Amino acid sequence: TPQSQQRALNVMPAQQWVLVASADGPEAALTQALVSQLLAAGQQVTVLVPQALTQIAAPQQIVLLAGLYSEDGLSGQTGRCMLAAQLLQLCEARGITCSVWLLAHGAARHLLPDMPALPVHEIADAAFWGFGRTLINEYPRYKVCLLDLPGAIDAERVAAVLLAQDTESEIALTAERQRGISRLRILPDHLECGSSAPPSNQRWLSF
Repeated sequence: TPQSQQRALNVMPAQQWVLVASADGPEAALTQALVSQLLAAGQQVTVLVPQALTQIAAPQQIVLLAGLYSEDGLSGQTGRCMLAAQLLQLCEARGITCSVWLLAHGAARHLLPDMPALPVHEIADAAFWGFGRTLINEYPRYKVCLLDLPGAIDAERVAAVLLAQDTESEIALTAERQRGISRLRILPDHLECGSSAPPSNQRWLSF
């Protein structure tokens, strides 16, 4: 609701944010809208193009939007993955401790099982999402957060998630205002046909 979103915008004390985005890419409109939302919430915001990553000083929050909503498909994911890795390597080399947000589109429908599946060409960001999971494990000092967005979304909703300071590392938002998060579940034992009792040590994990 608008009231709950406004409360979220007031949670985080003033911090330095860096938004990494192309100047004229498909993510430009969302980037500018996010800048407005973050500034309105009392945050300090700098926008850097990917070629200027070395100008990063010591932000508390970094949001990687570059390549979001690109139509390059799978061929564009290599560059995004390399950019995310370069970003974390740079922070590590400079001793910068911060949260890093990796924004994707259509990559985490598995977090919302009731949503219809997307065509293959619309889930290319799943490769970027998977690489982001690897970065979570490779850089435990950092809070790496994956945020999946629908094709059209109000920047206020995105800002509310960024400012919420919760502990989730994988979040999916939908145009229907749903929010999905990752959880481990223990499923009933799967028995072979004819088995009379489940193996006591068998468990299935569903992500």
